[in-house]
This record gives sequence, C-alpha cells and structure tokens, in this order.
Amino acid sequence: MATTPTYPGVYIQELPSAVHPITGVATSIGAFVGYTARGIDNRAEQIFSFADYERLFGGLASDSELSYAVQQFFTNGGTQAYVVRVPRSGAKGAQVVFNFLTFTALSSGTWADGQLLLDVDYNGVNQATDPTAFNLTVTSLVDGTVESFANLSLNNSFNNYITNVVNDPDNGSKLVSVQVGSPAPGAAPALTGLVGKALVIAAVNNSLAGSPLVTGTVKLVAGSATVAGSGGREYQYREHLEHRRQQRLRRAALCYLARDSAAAASHFDQNLLQRDATSTDRPWFGRATSEGP
Repeated sequence: MATTPTYPGVYIQELPSAVHPITGVATSIGAFVGYTARGIDNRAEQIFSFADYERLFGGLASDSELSYAVQQFFTNGGTQAYVVRVPRSGAKGAQVVFNFLTFTALSSGTWADGQLLLDVDYNGVNQATDPTAFNLTVTSLVDGTVESFANLSLNNSFNNYITNVVNDPDNGSKLVSVQVGSPAPGAAPALTGLVGKALVIAAVNNSLAGSPLVTGTVKLVAGSATVAGSGGREYQYREHLEHRRQQRLRRAALCYLARDSAAAASHFDQNLLQRDATSTDRPWFGRATSEGP
C-alpha cells in the first residue's frame, strides 16, 4: 500500500515479496490400491474410517491383503485415506437386461449374483407428456442400500434421460450403470412387484362363505343331515355346520387375545378378505462371470 507523506522526513514502505512460501499440506493421508471384496472398480473413494471402508468395499476378506492394511491404518490413528479397487483378471459385473435396457453392476464379481434388485413404478409420473417416463429403485440385498431415481426418461433429448442420471459419477448410482439398446424403447418399462386389482364382491363372498352362491331351491329332510337342492349341488349339512363352528371358534380366540371384541372382529374380517393380485417378476441380476467373490 502506498504511503501518503504528511510531513517532511523519511518514510518506510514495505513491499510484498515475490517469493511465495510453500503452504503446508497433510502428510498422513493414506492411499491403498488392490483387490477388495466388493466396491466400484477402478475408482478412487475417499474414506475417513474403517466403517466407511466396510460400507463401500465390504470389510475384511481373507483373500484381500488391502482390507487388513486399511484396518490397521485406522487402528493406528489414521484419519483419511483413498482406496482404489482393482478387479481380478477376467472378472465381469453381473448384468440384467429388460425392455432394451442393460444394467451392469459397477462392482465386478459373483458377490452381486441375485443380490441386486430393480423396481419400476409410475408413482407421481406424468406419462401424458412423456410416455417413456418412470421411477427406478435399485436395492442391494447385501447391506440394504436403496437408491431411488424419480422421473427418468428414455427420450435422449430430455435432461432426465436415464443414462445422464444413473451413470452420473457424482450423483448417479453407486451400484449399477445402464446402457440403452438400439432402437431405443418407445414406452416405459413394465411395472414390477405386486400389482393389485379392484375387489370383486363375488370373490369376497366366496372367501367369506367358502363356496360360490348356488341358484335354485333347497330341501331339508327331517332327521337327515343331507341338504338336497334343485340347483344341481348337494353337500353334507353337518360339514356346513362344522365349518361355521370353526369360524366362530377362530373369532372367539381372536377376541380373547385382543381383549377387545370390536377390534378382534375387525381384524378377523380383514384376515378373511383377499385381494385379487398377480405377482410380476422383478428383475434380478443374473450370474456374473468372475473368478472368486
């Protein structure tokens, strides 16, 4: 800063030095490169504890010297490290293909066989403006990790195009990558999971009564346990009474356990009601080609 003279005399002005001192940096950051039980291949991951390592790379493994080295590093006071997983030679990631979409596990090896699950739903998605829009959920059954990606699109002109979102290295999936086949699908993938249907009164009646309604007339014979009818069906009246008696016994048991007759009766009725439902297969990852886990 220039000095402003205000009186006669000698003034001292300090000029900044052109030599910049070296800024001190941390010298205790560890770096580990090698095989781990699982984790994203060939990508450096920053960790601050062995718990981070377990979450990202699967913890200790008998065939991974790196895992024990990382454990000892943090046991002996280490606070920060970078780990790069190197897959085994010839190892490949598990894959699943549906609706011209190929999903591949980012971590190669057999660990992902049957352990990664994809779910598709349309909750909150406006398919009137984009018929290819859908929601995607990726679940790891190994550690319970769940990744949700809302309002994805198969239209490559949109910002929410599936590869732009899922394959983003910073905010995308840490479990899978996706490729869109050619030609690109013109509709969203089918729903997965349990898909329910509307209740049908006749089906509810059948569930409660135990048999469908029979049209016609019935005839009771004094001293006989047989009910005869003109509707083409006969059955033992004693069996019918036994069925009703078992229903009353179950209701009484529920009332006793619940100590509340109203709540027990309501619970009993809910147990009898059944929804017509069909189970749609959810995509599971097939076996990977790999040596070892």
